[in-house]
Amino acid sequence: MLRSILVPLDGSMFAEHALPYALLLARQFGARLRLVQAHEPPVPIEYAAELPTAFYEDEAMREREWQALQALAMSLARNWGVTATPRRRDGEPVAALAREVIDADADMVVMSTHGRGPLARAWLGSVADGLLRAVRVPLLLVRPRGEAVERAPRGPLRSILVPLDGSSLSERVLEHAVPLAVRSHSRLMLLRTIPASVPGPAPHAFAGGGVAESDAVVGQLRVEARHALERVAARLDVAADCVVVPAASPATGILDYAARKDVDLIAMSTHGYGGFTRLLHGSVADKVIRGASTAVLVVRPEGG
Repeated sequence: MLRSILVPLDGSMFAEHALPYALLLARQFGARLRLVQAHEPPVPIEYAAELPTAFYEDEAMREREWQALQALAMSLARNWGVTATPRRRDGEPVAALAREVIDADADMVVMSTHGRGPLARAWLGSVADGLLRAVRVPLLLVRPRGEAVERAPRGPLRSILVPLDGSSLSERVLEHAVPLAVRSHSRLMLLRTIPASVPGPAPHAFAGGGVAESDAVVGQLRVEARHALERVAARLDVAADCVVVPAASPATGILDYAARKDVDLIAMSTHGYGGFTRLLHGSVADKVIRGASTAVLVVRPEGG
């Protein structure tokens, strides 16, 4: 159940691309919106006397941002009947937003994945990346498409794709995806990727190798994967399609299927690795977020 949804904003139009999703969920679940702007002063307060011009210019900008945020909250409440509360936090954005998640007892963060500034990663904004590793609530990450954004709820979610890999960690996202599917009357699809081919002998492959043996192994993997998905689906409170996709890599299979079926949302778990751990191990979730043309709901469970 969603009661409180936190929406980080930074004064840009790109950040507001999260609003249609946040409004849709707020109306479906009767949740409150918390519009939060984190402001990191360019000049620490202890240096205000030495750099008064920069300090006062920043204070003026901060006040303009606050007035715009208040006006936005009032507009959303008036036009769409949601409870929208403006909040501002001073300090480094990831730390400030993480504190707000706790103070607001937020159930979900809905935010744009753009990064601010010339050095920001285009595929996953540095704030979204940091927040994913700093909090345990689900993050619904929205990729901006162009600059224009409508401050209105988006259309209903028709389909939700949930990639699973057979682990209990990957299945934890179902705690969040199933209620979304039920409330939005959307189609839930459980997906498992398998190798498109087996290059070498495997323990359960036929002796002799070759194309026929590889196809036989892939066929057996497909049967096993489908049975595993069907066991998961049988435990759910909503009907779910079970899909097995042969692919060169898990991320490729997920992205290709999502694009082919024009899904509205991908929901998946992640370990939330950062830094060198991510570089060494890679992350399917990162690759999906980077390549998806639709929104991605990411969950980092306890122990992940």
